[in-house]
Amino acid sequence: MGSNKIMGSAPNSPVALVALDDSDSADGNITTEVSPPELFPGVPRHWRYQSSGDDEIVVYDSRHRDSKSPRLRECNLSEIYLSAADGQGAYVGTFSLSAFPNFSRATKIVLNSALRTYDDGRIDSKIPGVVETCSRIFSWMLREGFHRLDSLTPSQIEKLAKLLSRSTWPRVLKYCRSLVRVYLNARNNPDVLDSLRPRGHGGPHAINVDGLYSLAGLHIPRDSIPTWFRRAVSELQGILWQPELCPPSRSSVLGSHLKPTIRCLNWLSLQPEPIDSIRFIPFPSVERTLEKYGVKAQNGETVNLSLQDAGRLFQAAVRWLYDRGPLLVNLLDVVRGSYEADEASGLTDTQINRRATNAVRVFCAEHSDSMWFEIASITLSVGENSVERLINTLFSALAILIGINHGRRMNEVVGQALPYGLYFGCVRTLSRFPAEARIDVYCEKGLRCYAEFPANTLVS
Repeated sequence: MGSNKIMGSAPNSPVALVALDDSDSADGNITTEVSPPELFPGVPRHWRYQSSGDDEIVVYDSRHRDSKSPRLRECNLSEIYLSAADGQGAYVGTFSLSAFPNFSRATKIVLNSALRTYDDGRIDSKIPGVVETCSRIFSWMLREGFHRLDSLTPSQIEKLAKLLSRSTWPRVLKYCRSLVRVYLNARNNPDVLDSLRPRGHGGPHAINVDGLYSLAGLHIPRDSIPTWFRRAVSELQGILWQPELCPPSRSSVLGSHLKPTIRCLNWLSLQPEPIDSIRFIPFPSVERTLEKYGVKAQNGETVNLSLQDAGRLFQAAVRWLYDRGPLLVNLLDVVRGSYEADEASGLTDTQINRRATNAVRVFCAEHSDSMWFEIASITLSVGENSVERLINTLFSALAILIGINHGRRMNEVVGQALPYGLYFGCVRTLSRFPAEARIDVYCEKGLRCYAEFPANTLVS
């Protein structure tokens, strides 16, 4: 390797996006303690951005716009890493984002812009992806020989857009090559292999994603780890390969990363001097760019299901409610009974979980005629036929039926990380015969408050 190469070291921590204790801000002074009106000279700071421009730990308020209680989140930029492997630039290896102050400053500006764009309440679901996209753009730049944004040319950005229009970031950044290197290192180094072992119970083929991130320098979500890698690591660890217990691997749709990338590139452009930024607007129209490259834009709208798919979905949801629901409730009683019986037994968590799993399998064997899966494959929390996944599927079926019957949006039913959603007691029975009930549901648009509607027997 030539002496002109600058080598990076492996990181020790994964992407850090954590929740802070809301009690720290209970006095309501959080927005007055940080906070110059500008993030950087000429860059207005959005109210959700709670840190100063010099802080590498970015604290932001992700509360829903209708909520009065702060919900603080933290993103530690010093624990974000860039992978410059397999490139042609002067930098080779893995580097902390903080090693490039211009990239760190640009990421803060992008976060500030994203908080403004997603101010309608989608903060928690959007910000992690924005940070990930930034790190991918910077990793690509280092591999292409660029370490400043103002050195990027229209032709270079056009090249990236063309690649992403027919590919994905894992392919552009050659994730598989990085995983092969990790596997070869693990084969020759017991310490590397040990860092891939999960630190908790995750099933026989679980991978420590934090350890994998520290070795590969690429943040690979747990559900995106390819099956071949899980199998190879399991064999190195002497674990019998059981494909039915391997978590499914999810692949990104070709072209799906183009839109978030061009949005980030636009946020990285035309910042006030002397801030390093792209010196032109890469994509004045996001939709026209997607159309140019043949990538279908969703424009934030939900794709309509066909009549046939909607019918099949309704049929499956009813089956889970009436045929499988009562059986799963009884199964949960078995799990709860097993845990309560062993709570004061002095057994380890592993022993308690093993006894609960055995109790579940005994129950399933006793009701084998009603089971729709291989009884031997059932676990508590890992795999397609885990108790956790079965219960989540039942909840999904119930949410589908309520959504269909009342025409409600997902947020109004699920309410995850929102100050509204269905709650215990939201359905009131007015009469058993004739059947009459009402449901209290939040309306996101128009009313923007709770309202009662009649509820039929499927819902009540």
